[in-house]
Amino acid sequence: MKFSFSLILALSLSALPSLCVADVVSLSVSDGGAISATPGGTTGWDFDLTSTGSNDYIFFVASEFCTGAVTNDCSNSLGTYTDFLSAEYPLVVLGPSPYSTTASQTFDPVHMLGLGSFAVNADASVGDSVSGTLVVSYEACDTDPNTGCDNEPSSGTAEFSDALVTVTGSTPEPATVELFSVSFLCLALRFLRRRPGRFHGAGGAEKAGSLELVVECEGAGYCL
Repeated sequence: MKFSFSLILALSLSALPSLCVADVVSLSVSDGGAISATPGGTTGWDFDLTSTGSNDYIFFVASEFCTGAVTNDCSNSLGTYTDFLSAEYPLVVLGPSPYSTTASQTFDPVHMLGLGSFAVNADASVGDSVSGTLVVSYEACDTDPNTGCDNEPSSGTAEFSDALVTVTGSTPEPATVELFSVSFLCLALRFLRRRPGRFHGAGGAEKAGSLELVVECEGAGYCL
């Protein structure tokens, strides 16, 4: 089920006075919250959620990346954040058996796992960055929320304030660099082979080693 983060956040903040003080939820992400992607690329955050001092079932209904104050409008100029938590079913739940007081997910854009994704604008420049706060909204009830709450759930939010997105340049794969280097060498040797004087020794005999290298390159299919 897809939830509106703006509505959920507003309800969560308004319900904070009724939230049981024992419901303490913390959010952490790996690499200190720092992620990166190339212009037009997509990256995202994993999550570790922990609850302490609670006998309730705590379930998570939305997430957001806010660059300023945590408000209903959390847009930014570098890219677009997409919430994954609101698409989760069954719900991510912390609590009594069969659940645990901790829950973790690795970022997976294909299966929409993790906290959410960040798509960098195609016109972004290498070195651009944006920092902000990751916010998750949750609710707590006294029965398993995946089968239905028996009471009116209380609400709250948990935050991670050191999130950072940086735009990086593309780096050639090692195999690509190696292939380019070999191709360049083969082209150079082919050029020299067409100038016989460069391959003849003092007695006019052709140096076999250089020609063998050219033949070896061509046989391997590296030369253009």
